[in-house]
Amino acid sequence: MDTSTLTNYFKPILYNFLDREAIIYRTGFRTIRISYLYLYDSAYRMANMYQHNGLKKGDAVIIWAPNNPEWVAALLACSLTDVISCSP
Repeated sequence: MDTSTLTNYFKPILYNFLDREAIIYRTGFRTIRISYLYLYDSAYRMANMYQHNGLKKGDAVIIWAPNNPEWVAALLACSLTDVISCSP
């Protein structure tokens, strides 16, 4: 059985590039820079929220949001909690 998850691939990158930019997001005149550490921290907070709200392994969620850094964190949170993510 393969236990590879998105999180398993992301963790080594996180540990090697903590303060480096994972996402550069432009909104009009503004540029937002998100580090790997901040992205992973956001994903862990979302994963905790998922579990606090009763989501468990195998449950499905829909990620319905405009393209932004929070979408990436939500996808990683799904991987952390073994929740199935769907995009419309």
